[in-house]
Amino acid sequence: MISAIRPQYEKHGATGFYEKFGASYRHPHEPIIQALLERAVQKSDFDCATTQVLDLACGSGEATLALQVLGFPNIDGLDPFTGDAYFERAGKT
Repeated sequence: MISAIRPQYEKHGATGFYEKFGASYRHPHEPIIQALLERAVQKSDFDCATTQVLDLACGSGEATLALQVLGFPNIDGLDPFTGDAYFERAGKT
């Protein structure tokens, strides 16, 4: 797993990085993303069952997976570089 993206962007460029690693990409701070989303949902009044979510720059589905655990079934992801990784983890195109 890559622990820092910036040096990889500098080495490969953003497009080159995702062309090479996009299918296996994992966000290095996934536990932080999960904790922040959990806190935000706890403080909100979302109706999780009916709220539709668009996970922009979805990566490999870190936010999608966290939100599914919190009860959000209606999530679509969008990322021009990591579609294969998103499908592998989230089971969605």
